[in-house]
Amino acid sequence: MNNCGGFFDVEGKEKQVAELESKTTAANFWNDNVSAQKVMQQISQVKTWLDQFSKLKTKFDDIVVLEEMVSETNDEMFGVELQSSLTAFEKQLADLELRSMLSGVDDSKNAILTIHAGAGGTEAQDWAQMLLRMYLRWCERNGYVASLVDELEGDGAGIKSATIEVIGLYAFGYLKAESGVHRL
Repeated sequence: MNNCGGFFDVEGKEKQVAELESKTTAANFWNDNVSAQKVMQQISQVKTWLDQFSKLKTKFDDIVVLEEMVSETNDEMFGVELQSSLTAFEKQLADLELRSMLSGVDDSKNAILTIHAGAGGTEAQDWAQMLLRMYLRWCERNGYVASLVDELEGDGAGIKSATIEVIGLYAFGYLKAESGVHRL
């Protein structure tokens, strides 16, 4: 896990938190509420990431100890626990890697997603409604709050258009590639 620090740039993130926290001690920091709020949000995001990394490192250390126990005892119970821990660790590591890649200016912000049926009549409108349900379920499964801002019903079935607001950390980063035409 120590070799991953370069990719994740843990030291850089710790320095970033220290620099941002030093800004908060300035006498005129709270004079500009909008700027102060942005700095506090940045601190919170980076600290959350560092906390996730710390938990992941602890989990890795636990896996190493568990692997040693499996090697020494050949106990099947430890083997099952090791496999379960490895699966959870891999999922958390993949999530942390993805969040490390979402480093664009707007990636950590909320998102607005608009769906238009386009040409194609009832089939296109039905497809647009399927896409809307798919995105709403994706938001629910991934812990985002999705609210339907606007919806225009179709003529027979489906929708002509819909707009949803997706609220949560990295919503824009995850959804920014969802542009263009989705064809059935």
